[in-house]
Amino acid sequence: MPTGHVFDSHFVIAYLIKKETDSYLRFIASFDENTVTANMVHGFIAQQIGNCNDLVVQENNQAYSENIHGDLSPCALWRRL
Repeated sequence: MPTGHVFDSHFVIAYLIKKETDSYLRFIASFDENTVTANMVHGFIAQQIGNCNDLVVQENNQAYSENIHGDLSPCALWRRL
């Protein structure tokens, strides 16, 4: 992501699924499927984006974009530093 551009968590999740499928599947498999839903795992991914505080900053506004189910829903909005 170029410096200064904004993106949302749905973008990152979709990118991981398309371009880093094995890593995404390993991350998903690391959770107990009986207690953790896909939405919760995607929330954890959004939290991991926030841990990259030397690379990104969370914007005050939320994004509203298409999730992996094709539905529109709110998610975190980030700006690349």
